[in-house]
Amino acid sequence: MTEEITFSPTLTFISEAGKKKLFASALQLLEEIGQKLEHKEGLKLLADAGCSVEDNVVKMPSSLVEKALKTVPSNISVYNREGEPAMELGDRRSYYGT
Repeated sequence: MTEEITFSPTLTFISEAGKKKLFASALQLLEEIGQKLEHKEGLKLLADAGCSVEDNVVKMPSSLVEKALKTVPSNISVYNREGEPAMELGDRRSYYGT
């Protein structure tokens, strides 16, 4: 005899306070712990932009992240292998696939 298992997923959203805490934690990790990067040109680019680079570990000042977020586009186009537009990323659009 097999037992039936029921699963009922629920969707919850993070609060504004939760979003701010998560963002602050991410900034702290980037600034204090850093991230390992094995790309010589990328390391130089980030060092020239104001990041601390030591033994391929990049520590990024939160001010640099904040500045970058103010300059990124709100929407980008993704193209398929033939170079044709495939989808637009931005706004509140979500895509799932492989």
